Amino acid sequence: MINPIISSSVGASLRIGSGSLNLGAGLGNIGVSAALLWNNTNYSLGIRLNLAECKIGIEFSSSVQYNNSIDSSFVNLSINGFAVVMAFLLVMYGYSASPEPVPQY
Repeated sequence: MINPIISSSVGASLRIGSGSLNLGAGLGNIGVSAALLWNNTNYSLGIRLNLAECKIGIEFSSSVQYNNSIDSSFVNLSINGFAVVMAFLLVMYGYSASPEPVPQY
């Protein structure tokens, strides 16, 4: 069963000519996306943040329509919160490539 608090959201869409801009906010999905139709090709780009899964990502897609068929491609790059925290800790506290010398007694 899906938690109704996590699945609820609010959004807005703005259409300009052959393109659109979409804004969405909710605990499960916060994002901005844009779509454009240009020369029989649909392009879409979006940035998403999912607080429930602690994940952030960028999506790009394109689809071209030929006669009676559609050729589509989709790219999704995302990273989870654990990797972001680990990268932050690495940057803040660093990594020493040369270890401290051990004193000899």
